[in-house]
Amino acid sequence: CSGGSMLESITSAGGAWQVNTTGQALPCAVRVGGGNLAPGRALHSVALTFGTTNITPLTDLIVANATGKVPAVWWGSSGPTDLGTLATAQVDKALANLRAALGLPALQTLDPRTAAFSAVPKDKVDDMLEALRQALATMGTDYAALVSAASNTTFTLSDGFRIALGNAY
Repeated sequence: CSGGSMLESITSAGGAWQVNTTGQALPCAVRVGGGNLAPGRALHSVALTFGTTNITPLTDLIVANATGKVPAVWWGSSGPTDLGTLATAQVDKALANLRAALGLPALQTLDPRTAAFSAVPKDKVDDMLEALRQALATMGTDYAALVSAASNTTFTLSDGFRIALGNAY
């Protein structure tokens, strides 16, 4: 968290996690690695309020756009050094950029950082994550390229990718 505290937790089999945030200062950077992720790969998020904070490829894209850096580079070896400068307005703009870039109607009404969800079919967030995975495969694009695109101020995706994503959703 911006006060310099590092908290650790192990996720449950269903992906849930929890830490005691008593005495912590916002914002907080969040990272998950291991489990079903490829070796050395991590996903990132940022908490601007205490409560539900998800860590998914969608939140990774928000972090990339808000910071202008690939999240792994932003995180560094021991957590981001510029966390205190991350403002709500930056994260809100990154969410708006993600919504515009992906173009999914369901994404327009929720924040993937804070929306409670379950990794089950027919859950809006889970369905978006599955659609993103399918669209990447359909377009022959790897996730690293998507994250790199998101780290640009002008986060745009091809019409073909947006169509593939919409069809998969």
